[in-house]
Amino acid sequence: MKQSLFTMEHARQLTADTYELVLSGDTSAITAPGQFVNIQLPGKFLRRPISICNWTKDALLLLVRVVGEGTHDLVRCVPGTELDVLSGLGNGFDLTKGGAHPILLGGGIGIAPLYGLAQRMLEAGIAPTVGLGFRSGGDAFYLEEFGKLGCRLMVATEDGSLGTKGFVTDLARHVPECGYAFVCGPTPKRLQAGVQGRPHSVQGGNRMVSLSVRLAGVELKNPVIPASGTFGYGREYAELYDLDLLGSFSWKGTTAQSRPGNPQPRIAETASGMLNAVGLQNPGIDTVIAEEVPNIAKIFHGPVIANVGGFSLQEYAENCAKLNDVEQVSILEVNISCPNVHAGGKNFGSDPRAAAEVTRTVKAVTKKRVFMKLSPNVTDIAEIARACADAGADGICLINTLLGMRIDLKTKKPLIANRTGGLSGPAVFPVAVRMVWDVYEAVQLPIIGCGGVSSAEDVCEMMLAGASAVEIGAANLRDPYACKKIIEALPGVCERLGVERIADLTGAAHG
Repeated sequence: MKQSLFTMEHARQLTADTYELVLSGDTSAITAPGQFVNIQLPGKFLRRPISICNWTKDALLLLVRVVGEGTHDLVRCVPGTELDVLSGLGNGFDLTKGGAHPILLGGGIGIAPLYGLAQRMLEAGIAPTVGLGFRSGGDAFYLEEFGKLGCRLMVATEDGSLGTKGFVTDLARHVPECGYAFVCGPTPKRLQAGVQGRPHSVQGGNRMVSLSVRLAGVELKNPVIPASGTFGYGREYAELYDLDLLGSFSWKGTTAQSRPGNPQPRIAETASGMLNAVGLQNPGIDTVIAEEVPNIAKIFHGPVIANVGGFSLQEYAENCAKLNDVEQVSILEVNISCPNVHAGGKNFGSDPRAAAEVTRTVKAVTKKRVFMKLSPNVTDIAEIARACADAGADGICLINTLLGMRIDLKTKKPLIANRTGGLSGPAVFPVAVRMVWDVYEAVQLPIIGCGGVSSAEDVCEMMLAGASAVEIGAANLRDPYACKKIIEALPGVCERLGVERIADLTGAAHG
């Protein structure tokens, strides 16, 4: 993955809602057809993911369907507009798997990555058949371009106005010699038919500032922790910078079984943040231990925080017990606060007795430190924290997202398929600071503060309220270098505040 500036060169309208864009810039991070880019648009909080249609060494070809304000603004960028682009995202297609005569099937805007795939197959001596599907002939695009490549081309439309009547998947039966399909469309894809760490102190101005902190006996080189759900398992961010810069990171919320998450759409922007209803999408605890943990050991050498979800006491206990032998995991962040599932964690996190029961159950099966992640969607978060403390928790993490929703004025329907989602970003920061303050007053446990933190100043403010360490969430989605920039800025902020040890800020505002 690489972050760089691209320049809009041209935009061409193909259909009523589909455009061809050409951007110039450094494409060295793009290695395979099927990858995508993430584009930051002026005035928008979230980046827009766009599939790569094709590329050269210094130009990027995109096919974009206008589906909202972001894509509307993108296709109307005038030539010369500079855009912040993350390139080289996604694994892409593996050309070696399809044999000599694969079939490529794409529906609607899903045909975009198939163009570059077909071109590179032909260059490699592979003879693909390409099947394209559209709602009607009026929606069709890029037929001429695929035809010029010289591959066999078939078309299907739902209304029969062009090519074969039916769905694009119906075309496969007409090509019995193809034993392997490369597929991309509007429905879910089914593509398978020695670094030792940095010093704890960082030079800031004329003196050394110690950034190290402790969480229930676990030493972190600094208080900055990417929050669960915004950092995955570290793979993508490790391509951008040395993760050993971080104090720790909290991996994606993990449940016993794999979960696909909630239906789309599940993200909506707000004026100062975003709503998400992802719904604990993850590969399951056994897969994480078998596949992700070994990779984490290669890309990060500090203590890891494992965010653990559950839908019953037994599931929480079994998941936490399985992590006992994972040496690099030092802290279990037990999520009893997710607002985006219709059962499970949120039910435990809204009642003091239930929160205490989960705490006791987990503590009985693990030797790891246990931090309970609490929901702000309660009347008295301090009461929940006290119940967890009395039940043996080693620390508290707060806050999770605030429950909210938005309505599309055009459709008069909720913007998110789940109806509600969790609000994160700068809008929730004052709420998070207040709740960290209240919990610090209520319990004698270390606190990980989380919620809308976007700068080194925010980190220090959260620590003054009572946090011993701070998680960075939505800011990572806006700027993948956010944590790195915050860590680099912390010594200067500490100097301005007159402290040589950042740990001295914890709770200092309480007098």
